[in-house]
Amino acid sequence: MKARAATPDEIGWIASRTGYAFTAGARAIAAVDSAGEIRGMVAFDAWTESGCQCHVALDAPIAARTLRAAFFEYLGQVGRSLALGLVPAHRARSVALAKRMGFVEKCRIADGWAAGDDLLILELRLPAGAEIERRKAA
Repeated sequence: MKARAATPDEIGWIASRTGYAFTAGARAIAAVDSAGEIRGMVAFDAWTESGCQCHVALDAPIAARTLRAAFFEYLGQVGRSLALGLVPAHRARSVALAKRMGFVEKCRIADGWAAGDDLLILELRLPAGAEIERRKAA
C-alpha cells in the first residue's frame, strides 16, 4: 500500500463515502494497493490560516496506517497546525480512528447530524518535532 496525491476527479471517491460536499479547494491523499485501486483516502478542505477540516474514508482498514503517516506529513508541508473533524456520533469506528490519530472531542452538538444523531467536532493540534514522528508511526 502506498500513498499518493489524489486527483481532483478522485475526490468523488471520498465524497461518496463521507457525504461531505467538498469545495474546489479540497486536496486529498489516496492509499492505493498494488493494482492501483484506491483503498482509503484522507481529504483536506475548508482551509484557514492555521488549519483545515479533515475527512477520512477506508475500504480496507490497512490503508489507515499508510494514510496516518501521509496525513501528518502533509499538514506539516502546508504549514497547518490544526485539523478539525466533523463526525456523526453513530460512526463509532470513525470516531475511534480519529481518537487513535490524536483527535480529541471538543464539542457535541445534539441532533447536529440528524434527528437523534449528534455531530462531534474533533480537534487535533500538531505537536512539535519528535511527537509528530511518533504519531506518524503509531
